[in-house]
Amino acid sequence: MFAGAAAFNQDLSSWNVGEVTQMSGMFQQAVAFTSDLSGWNVKNVECMWAMFAGATSFNSDISIWDVTSVTNMKCMFDEASSFNCGNGDLSRWDTRFLLNMMDMFRDATSFSKATIKNWNLPNLEHVMQYNTIETRIASLFDSKSDDD
Repeated sequence: MFAGAAAFNQDLSSWNVGEVTQMSGMFQQAVAFTSDLSGWNVKNVECMWAMFAGATSFNSDISIWDVTSVTNMKCMFDEASSFNCGNGDLSRWDTRFLLNMMDMFRDATSFSKATIKNWNLPNLEHVMQYNTIETRIASLFDSKSDDD
């Protein structure tokens, strides 16, 4: 939707996204985007692939988002170098249906303060460890083993 709109930075806080199921690439490379999305109802979203990838200024507190339906967060914050959830805490996210978090936080260099160690990932199939943040994150989880 706003992918590649490098200068885009409008207030989207009042948008009704309650029926949206796909947010893939929505703000990808929207490098100036900083809108507060904390109030968005994303409970029906299934795919957030690369949603904020390359959105280098984005740092909204999205900790209260209901992400229970999301199965794909691949590259969600890839290169979102300012993202730290507005100093919020992602540990409340219900991630039990998440299948893919490959490169989710790759080069999200500010993310180290956000807490996700309580995530439940029984169905996780894809996680890659390209940097120290993802290596540390991967070590926190007991995901489904290859023998299951």
